[in-house]
Amino acid sequence: MREVCEFRVVERHASLLFGATEGTRLGDSIVGYTVRKIEIPTDDPRFHRIGEINEELSSDRNESFFHGWNLIRHYTKADLASAELFHLKITAVFEPPGRDCGTQYDYSDSCPECACPARQASALILDLRKAPKTRDIAMTIHHDEWIVSQRLAGLLADAGLTGFELAPVRHKSQYQDDTMDFRATPKGREVLRRAEAAGYPHPSAEFWYWLNRAEQRALVDQMRQEWVAMRTERERRRAKAPPVWYQLKVKSARVICVAPTRFGLDPFDKESRHRCPRLASDPRGEHVAGGRPLSEFFVDRDSYDGSDIVQTREYGGWSTRVARQAGAKRGGGSPFLLVSPRFRRLLLDYKIRGWKTDVAYLCRK
Repeated sequence: MREVCEFRVVERHASLLFGATEGTRLGDSIVGYTVRKIEIPTDDPRFHRIGEINEELSSDRNESFFHGWNLIRHYTKADLASAELFHLKITAVFEPPGRDCGTQYDYSDSCPECACPARQASALILDLRKAPKTRDIAMTIHHDEWIVSQRLAGLLADAGLTGFELAPVRHKSQYQDDTMDFRATPKGREVLRRAEAAGYPHPSAEFWYWLNRAEQRALVDQMRQEWVAMRTERERRRAKAPPVWYQLKVKSARVICVAPTRFGLDPFDKESRHRCPRLASDPRGEHVAGGRPLSEFFVDRDSYDGSDIVQTREYGGWSTRVARQAGAKRGGGSPFLLVSPRFRRLLLDYKIRGWKTDVAYLCRK
C-alpha cells in the first residue's frame, strides 16, 4: 500500500517548504486565501515538516500552513485480494440532515461529553430533492443517515447480504417550508374574520398574539390541516414524485477498533482533543474517538460477527466541549462503516457510484 496526503497549502506560506513549481494553484479557498494543492507521500521527510510548520505558524501568528487535507491510499491487487474487510467511505454527502427536516432523535442516553449515541426516534425524514441524482448511495452530514437508491436496495436484497435492514425514507415536502396563506383555505379565512371582529386585524403584531392564545388552538389546528392537505394535493399534481430512497440501518454487532487505529483533527494530531474522555473507561460504549480517521482501520476479530456490513463502536466527530468552543450547542458524530469483500464486489460489479474503500484489518487484541 502506498499512502499520500493531499494538502491545501496557503500560497503565501508555500515557499517555506515547497518550490515555486510544486503542486497546483487552485485560486481562493473558502477562507479567502489563495491555496495550492500539494500531494506528498506520508513517508516523505517533508510530510512531518508540514506539521511542524503548521504548529509554528499557529503559535507565532495564529495562522495555518494548510486549510484542508485528505489521506489517499493506493493498494495493489494482492492487497485487495487478501483483505477480509473494507472501510466503506460514502463520498456523496448532502444536506440538510434529517434533524432539520423533522426526524426525531433521542439524546436521553447520550454521553454528556460527546452526545453519542443519538437514537433515531422516528422515521428518517429528508428533503429528497437534495439527494444526489446520479448516485446510488449517499449520506447526510449528520449522524448515521445512510441512504440507498431503489436500484441498490434491490441488489442488496437479491444478493442476500447480511447485517442491515432497509426502511423507507419520508420526503419533506417543499410546502412545509412555505409561509401559510390564511386566505387560501376556508378555515384560514375564518381566522381572519374572527381576528378582525376581535379588533386584531391581520397582519398586525397584535394579530399574532391573538392567534397564539389557547382559545384559538383548535381553529388554528384545523386551518393548518386544510393548508397541508391543499398543498399536498397541489404538489402531487404539479411536481414529479421524488426518487425512492431507503435508509440503510445497520443491525449487526458493533466492531471495536484497536491499535494502531488512530483518529484526530489533522494528520499530525497526536492528542486527539476530539476524543471523548469516557471512551477508555467504557470499553463497550459508543463515544467519539476523534475528528477523522488518520489510519486504516484495525478491528478486534472477536468483536466481528461475520456480517457483510458492520459499524464501529467508535464515532468520528466532535465532543460537546469542542463543539461549544466552536459555537455549537452539542457535539456528536457518526460511526464508521466496514463491509465484507462480497459487499464491495457487488458495488463494483454493478458500477454503484458514490463510494470508495480502504482496506481494513481483523486482528487480535
